[in-house]
Amino acid sequence: SVIKLPNSKYRMYFQNAGVIKSAISSDGLSWKEEPGIRVGTENNAGLKLENVAAPTVMKIGEEYVMVYRGTINEKYPEKVPNNNIQLFLWAASGDGLNFEKKGMALDSRNDMFKGLLDGPEIVEWDDGSIRLYFWSYRGISHSNFKDGAFSQPEFDYTNADPRMEFPQNPPGDPTLAKINGKWFMYYGQHTQGIYYATLEG
Repeated sequence: SVIKLPNSKYRMYFQNAGVIKSAISSDGLSWKEEPGIRVGTENNAGLKLENVAAPTVMKIGEEYVMVYRGTINEKYPEKVPNNNIQLFLWAASGDGLNFEKKGMALDSRNDMFKGLLDGPEIVEWDDGSIRLYFWSYRGISHSNFKDGAFSQPEFDYTNADPRMEFPQNPPGDPTLAKINGKWFMYYGQHTQGIYYATLEG
C-alpha cells in the first residue's frame, strides 16, 4: 500500500517476515526501508496470530488508518479449502509510523466467509464514504467504515457460478480506481492473470 505524504514523499507499507514494515521514497522508484515495525502479531483482540500481512492504508481526517490481515494457525471447523483462518484487524496512527491497535475490523469465522478474508483495499467513494473492499471464497465484497466501525459486509462481485460455495478461481485481491468518471475494479484470477470489471449504473 503506497500513500503520498504531506511533504510530497511516498510511503509504502508492506509485509515482511510475518510483520508489516514501511519504506520511504522521493520519486516512487527508489525506496529506503524505515526502521522498526509498523504492526506486529501482538493484538488486543485476544487472537494468537501466526503472521500479519496485506496492509492497506489511507489518511482519514488527521489519522492514518490501516487495515491488515491476520492469520490464525487453525483450520475452520467446517470443510474448507484453507488450512488456516484469515481475518482483518485495524490500527490507527497520527504520524503514519506508530500505530495503535484498534482490534478486529472484520471477523471471517462465520457462515458468510468460513474463515477466509484477504486482499483488503481502502477506497474513498463518490459520496465521501470510506469503503473496504476484499475477497473471500465466493468473490469480492465490501464493508463501510464510519466512526471507528466497519459495517456488515455486502457481497459485490464474482465471475464464477454464484451457486458454488468454493469456486476454483474466484476473483481476488481487488484494486479500485476511478478513471474518466467510471469505477474500474482490477482483480487477480488465480493462475489465469489480471482482469477488470466496471461499475454499471
